[in-house]
Amino acid sequence: MADYLLEIRSQEMAPETLLPLLRRLATRLFEDLMSLGLPPDEMVTAGTLRRMAVSFRGLPERERDRQEEELGPPVASARDPEGRPSEALLGFADRVGVAPRDIDDSFTTVKTERGDYVARMREVEGQPIAEVLRTIVPKVLNELVRESEGRFGSRRWLRPVTGILSILDGETLPFDVEVLDGFEAGTTTIAHAFLQPEPVEISNWDDYLEALHREGVIPRITERRAALKEGLEQVCGDTGGECVPDEQLLDRLTAMVEIPGVVQGSFDAEHLSLPHELLTASLHHDLHAFAVRKTGGAGAAEELLPIFLTAIDRGDDPDGVIRTGLERACAGHLADLRFHVDNDRRRPLAQRTRRLEQLVFHERLGTWADKGQRLQELVQAAIRDLASREAEGGVWATALEPARQAATLLKADLTTDVVRRDPELRGTVGGLYAREEGYVEPVWQAVYDQYRPASPENPIPRGAAGRVLAVVDRLDALVGFLGLEDGTPTASRDPYALRRRATGLLHIIIDAEMELDLEILAARAVLLYGDRLDRGAEAIVHDLRILLDDRLTYFLGHRGFDFDEIEAVKAVGTANLPDLVLRVEALRSVRDDDGFPALVRSAKRIANIVEDTPEHEVDEELLEAEAEKALHRAALATSRDVQSAAERRHYVDCLRAVLSLAPELDRFFAEVLVHHEDERLRANRLAILQECRRLYWRVARLRAMNVETADA
Repeated sequence: MADYLLEIRSQEMAPETLLPLLRRLATRLFEDLMSLGLPPDEMVTAGTLRRMAVSFRGLPERERDRQEEELGPPVASARDPEGRPSEALLGFADRVGVAPRDIDDSFTTVKTERGDYVARMREVEGQPIAEVLRTIVPKVLNELVRESEGRFGSRRWLRPVTGILSILDGETLPFDVEVLDGFEAGTTTIAHAFLQPEPVEISNWDDYLEALHREGVIPRITERRAALKEGLEQVCGDTGGECVPDEQLLDRLTAMVEIPGVVQGSFDAEHLSLPHELLTASLHHDLHAFAVRKTGGAGAAEELLPIFLTAIDRGDDPDGVIRTGLERACAGHLADLRFHVDNDRRRPLAQRTRRLEQLVFHERLGTWADKGQRLQELVQAAIRDLASREAEGGVWATALEPARQAATLLKADLTTDVVRRDPELRGTVGGLYAREEGYVEPVWQAVYDQYRPASPENPIPRGAAGRVLAVVDRLDALVGFLGLEDGTPTASRDPYALRRRATGLLHIIIDAEMELDLEILAARAVLLYGDRLDRGAEAIVHDLRILLDDRLTYFLGHRGFDFDEIEAVKAVGTANLPDLVLRVEALRSVRDDDGFPALVRSAKRIANIVEDTPEHEVDEELLEAEAEKALHRAALATSRDVQSAAERRHYVDCLRAVLSLAPELDRFFAEVLVHHEDERLRANRLAILQECRRLYWRVARLRAMNVETADA
């Protein structure tokens, strides 16, 4: 077995670039090795802002010998009517080095999707692992650069390369790849570009980790993150406080340092009068620093301490030079923030909405003021739809007035100095200012939460008004961009982030249990755009349906449901998303029941028998065999139970009721000939199975389930 280590060192990369690029590098190399039948026993990775490393341990020393198939001409054109080799066959023989007299002995016939072809099978000797790596490593590196070329405008690695480590079993494995600036691979690395720049000789992965750890560098990302988190907690404990949690910031700092040191700074306590959300965000975005609060606090302004913590790329700051510089920067940023907040407060949000007429949402789709008008119309239509399904005075009906009021303020903070300074605070700023101006809680919360959820893990907006507004805001954008000629996402591009918007929309609807007719609301949104769109309502709604269907599979998969469970429920065709989720949950609940695999197999068998047969009602007078009578009686009784459970949305009860049909179905198939020669008996027996199929389909298309998975 062989061990291979690849490290690419460069100048500092952007923190957000490191992890995705490292994953792609490791995954591509691993997939290529697997495709060649060279699976490693172990794959490990390491990455910092200046290095990416991948190690494969326990690689086979060479490929297996194999047979390769070379296709020639179609059999139909390989010989003339007298059986002599055609020009096409002779040309193929010449190309592969076979003499005309040896054609019959050297070629065979293979079947392909396009028909039968002449082929030559040849033995290929497997290459040593060194030759394989020499081929696939440059290929993968070239692919990664090519994929990034449009973004970075270069045919080089993302940052200037400073060195390459390529070691196979303790020896240098050279390879030629232009995108790495012509650097030659070697067996040395550098621990830290500034603190320890002398080359260190490396022989394997364990040696690599030991050499870096000796200088304080922690190359493995998870290990470095844990060490940084521990350091932050330790320093926080000494201050009597705790860091305001921020996982994204911790990830970013982990990517920014190689030696995870921690430095503490302070700022003037007068800045604690700023809204704590803005103060915390400024420390995060401007300084990449954690705010500190009293232990056990929730982060409110009175609980914050005039302290910040951040990571430094060294073990300590003995002379306080780094701390002093950070404190000066912090003082400037917070003074700047205070100036902008004070300036913003001079003009109420309601007055700011007029300036939205000057801000373009999209050159084809109008201004933010135009969008605001559409949202006011859409939110009323959505709430009318939701309220029609609940009792008078329900939660959705009472949300109408605050939602309508919040819709008028929703995008006003785009005109504020704070949002222009830090666009990531949009929504948050508007909500804070609305709260200060005395708007009721449902209104300011709806404005504050309008961009939630940012990911499937994040919470949805608080309150009914905020949830409806967040849904119609996303739906308006989806309809508008799908209405443009270049708006529909493809496999390689999604210029308007429609997948993310669609996922957020589904997330809110499902978690808030909103029984909303999205297609009718989307058609309404198309009308509100007027003649701004390039495409008609039917095409837009069709593409929206496809996009939401794809994102629904992704979202439910992210929630832990299996693909076959999702597809089985989607095949029912329900547009009620909360109801659809109840069905998926029911399938997940019963798939471990003893009789479930048999239920799935029965569903498949029934579907295969009755597929494409005309629907019939069962004629009881034509029932002859006791087995078909018993199945019909059982189906009628089960139908009542299923109908009652379905009306209450107790889908687990539905499925377990259908499970009770299994004995009668087994008996039916054992004793009854479905395809009887008598046409009337055949149609009646098919009708009994159609009756059963309707019960099977009441919750999901069970034939889409994976029996093997169910058995497991």
